Amino acid sequence: MIKSCTLVALIGLSILLFTATASGSDLYLATVDSDADVAAITSSASDPVLRVQSGYLLLLNDAQISALEAAGVELQVIARDISRDELAVTTRPRAVDSTTFPVIFKEDQLEVVRVDPGVPIEGRLDLGLRSLATLHPRVLFPKHRAFQKTAFSGSPDLDSLVNRVSQDSLYSYILQLQSFMVRQAGTAKNHQARDWIASKLTDFGCDSVVIQPFDAYLDGTWTTCYNVL
Repeated sequence: MIKSCTLVALIGLSILLFTATASGSDLYLATVDSDADVAAITSSASDPVLRVQSGYLLLLNDAQISALEAAGVELQVIARDISRDELAVTTRPRAVDSTTFPVIFKEDQLEVVRVDPGVPIEGRLDLGLRSLATLHPRVLFPKHRAFQKTAFSGSPDLDSLVNRVSQDSLYSYILQLQSFMVRQAGTAKNHQARDWIASKLTDFGCDSVVIQPFDAYLDGTWTTCYNVL
């Protein structure tokens, strides 16, 4: 009788463990509007996957979702029951077969797709896919301040300048620029990249962003190019 009870208990425990392992988290877009939002996300022990223009993509369980909603963090569900190794970002949307790699999130030219963990994608330049399995961005609230000339007067301390740089932000900006694909001068993609850079500088608080046109002789013809200042 004792052996039978023990066997039943072990079977029940195995079922519970299998269920917990098989079920993934849910992918949410979290909008970060304040330091309080950052504190709530950090304290919830959520799993940040990617920083995007509108916030952060987070992997959350039910308890974390409830905690963030109670803290007033704005959440939008993106995908249910998904794990890190099923997520990849593409900067070449046209090169990716949406039937093989379903798009679950899109922002501008940046797309997050669902991949089969058993299918290797690293090194496949033809796909333009990058796995998100190992990316762990730090959640921050960007405080954009108006540009002030006095902020850079004299000799600025190198360490203070380095501390202003966010690796996660740089990574997301590079991905966004790559999403415009071929940015050859005079093309629509080049103009989209130009406008995106100008809009980001404006978002940073620069109040005198200038798009400066100039002509260059490229491939046997004169082409209008642009500097963003």
